[in-house]
Amino acid sequence: MQTHLPHALKEHLILALIAGAIFTIDLNIPLGVAAGVPYITVILVSLLSKNQSTTFIWAIVCTLLTLTGYYLSPLGSDTWKVTSNRGLAIYAIWAVAIVSLILLERTKKMMTLTSELQLSEFRATLGQVAEYASDAVIISDANGLVIWVNKAFTDISGYTLDEVVGKKPGNLLQGKGTQLDDIRRLSEAIKQGQKIELEILNYHKNGTPYWLDLSINPIYEQGKLVRFVAVERDITKRKELEHRLVEQASQAIHTTDVKSQLITSMNQQLKEPISTLLDITKQLTLAKESHHTMVTHCYRVALALKYSVENATTLSQLDLNNLSASPSQISLTNSMDLTREAATQLALRDQIHFELINRYSPNCELVCDFAQLLPIIHFFLFDAMTQAARRELLMNVEPQRHNGIEIIEVTIQYDDNGAHYQALVNPPLSMPSNKTMGSAAAGASQTLIGTSVGAGIARQALAKFGGELLCSRLSDHQSEIRIRLPAIAKTQKSPRVTPSSNKILIAEDNRVNAMVLTKLLQSLGFHDYDLAVNGQEAVEYAKKHRYLAILMDNHMPKMTGVDATKIIISQYSPDAHIIACTADTGEETRATFFEYGARDVLYKPLDKKELARVLGPAPNQSQKNTDQEHAVGAN
Repeated sequence: MQTHLPHALKEHLILALIAGAIFTIDLNIPLGVAAGVPYITVILVSLLSKNQSTTFIWAIVCTLLTLTGYYLSPLGSDTWKVTSNRGLAIYAIWAVAIVSLILLERTKKMMTLTSELQLSEFRATLGQVAEYASDAVIISDANGLVIWVNKAFTDISGYTLDEVVGKKPGNLLQGKGTQLDDIRRLSEAIKQGQKIELEILNYHKNGTPYWLDLSINPIYEQGKLVRFVAVERDITKRKELEHRLVEQASQAIHTTDVKSQLITSMNQQLKEPISTLLDITKQLTLAKESHHTMVTHCYRVALALKYSVENATTLSQLDLNNLSASPSQISLTNSMDLTREAATQLALRDQIHFELINRYSPNCELVCDFAQLLPIIHFFLFDAMTQAARRELLMNVEPQRHNGIEIIEVTIQYDDNGAHYQALVNPPLSMPSNKTMGSAAAGASQTLIGTSVGAGIARQALAKFGGELLCSRLSDHQSEIRIRLPAIAKTQKSPRVTPSSNKILIAEDNRVNAMVLTKLLQSLGFHDYDLAVNGQEAVEYAKKHRYLAILMDNHMPKMTGVDATKIIISQYSPDAHIIACTADTGEETRATFFEYGARDVLYKPLDKKELARVLGPAPNQSQKNTDQEHAVGAN
C-alpha cells in the first residue's frame, strides 16, 4: 500500500540530500578551498519552505558540516585553491540569482492571488449591493435578453428572476398606456448598443401602471458589446404629484377665468345703476322741488350698487377647494327681515312686485352653514330681480324634509322669458364679440354669463355642504330657483319673559322727542316709564330694573344706543326687549342693532301702528287703541 510522507518531512529529506552531496564534495576538496560556500544552496532552498524554523535548523546543520569539512579536507596546491574559489564564487552568484528570481516570481503570484481574492470579495459585495438596492437592476445580454434581476425589480414589477430570464423586459412590462415614441427610442438604443435615459410607463404583473426613471448602459469588453445594465427607479409618486399640480394649476386658471367673467358681468350690471345715479345727481343740482323723491331713488340705486358688488365679491372669493362645514345658530327671522328690507328697496327702484314669505316660526333659530347660504340666496334673489321680465317676484322660505334629512328650502319664482333659466342650467360660454352684436345685446349676454358663472359657483358650494341647487321652468314665461341646505330648526321659547314691572324705558337725549314719545305711549295705554338722556344712563337703568320694553335712540352723548344695546344684552339682561328708534335709515345701523340683540328697528318719524305692533297690547288694555296716527319728530 502506497503511503505519502508529510510535506515537512519531504522538505527536510531534500535538504538533507543536498547538504550530504555538498559535504561529500567538501571532504574531497583541498583545505584552502572555500568548500562551505555551496551550503548556500541548502539555505536558499530552505527559504522556499513556508516554515521559518526549517531555514534556521539547516543553517545550524550547514555550519556544523562546514566545520567538520574543515578538519577532514585534504591539503591541495595554491592553483587548485584559487581556481576552485573562483568557481565557487560564480556558483554562489548564480545560485543566489536563480533562487531570488524563483522567490520573486512566487511573490508576484501571491500578490496576484491576493489581488484577485480582494477583487472577488469586492465583486461579491457589489453583488449584494445590487441585490438589495432599492432601485431595480436588470442585466441582459447583447441582444437585450434578461440574465439577472435583483430583488427590487421583483418588488416593483411583480416578476421573479425565473419569470424573466431569457426574455426581453419590454415584452412583459410595457402596455397600452406606454408611449409608442418611448418604446421606439428604447428599441433603437438597444439595437445601436447606446446609452439611454428616459421616463417610461410600465405595468405591474397585476396590471397596475407605474412610472420608471430608466437608465440603460451598454458594457463593452475589448471593443465588443457583451451586456446591458439597466437601473430603474420607481417615480410613480412624483408623477402623481406632477399630475395633481397640473390639475391644480388648470383649476386655478379656470377659477381665475370664472371670476373674471363674474366681475365682467358685475361691471355690466353696475353700468345702468351708475348711469342712473349720475343722472339723479345732475338733476339734484338743477331741480328745486321733488328733492325727497330724487334722494329716495338715489338711495335705492346706491343699494343696488352695494348688493351687486357684495354678492359678486362674496361668490368670487369662495375657495371651493377648501370649503368646510361651519354650522352656526342664527335667528332666521332677523336675517329674513334684513333680506326683505333690502329686496323691497330694490324692487321699488325697478317697480317690481316683490313678496317674501317666511314660513318658519318667528322664534325659530336655525343651525346650518348660514354664513355661506345667505350670500347665495342674495345672489339669486337680486340677479333674478334684474331679469324679471314682467316685474313679479316671489320668495318663499320654509322647512322641509329631503331623504329623511331636515333642510331649509328657499324658493324664488320670477317672470323670465327663458334666457335667464338657460344661463342657470348651462355652463358659461365664451363672451360674444361686440362686433357681432349691438352693445345692448352684448351687455345682456355678459350679464347672463355672470349669472351662469355665479350659478356654477353656488352649485358647487352647496354640494360641499350637502345641499343642492334646482332650476326649473314653471311655464313659458316663469322660472323657479330652489336652494336646499341641511338645517336644523330650533324653536326658542318666547323671548318676551314676564318683566318685573310694566314700565317702559325711553332712552332719548332730545327732550322734545322724549315728550312727544311719552304722549304717543300714553295714547297706546302705556303710562309707566323711565327716561334716560344718554346711553350710559340707559345701561344703569337696565341694571336696576327689568322693563317691558326699552325704546333706544342711537345718537346720544356719552354712549351710543348701539353700544348701550350691546352692553345690556351681553352683560345684564339677555332677554331685554330693546326696540331701536333711529333716524339712521342705512342698513349698517339696522344690522348692527340686530347683531347686538335688538328685537326690532323703527325709523323716525315713528309710525304709531308700527310701535303698537312691536310693543303689543298695553297691560290691562281691553281693546285696541284707535287713536289717529301720531308721529315723533326726527332727531
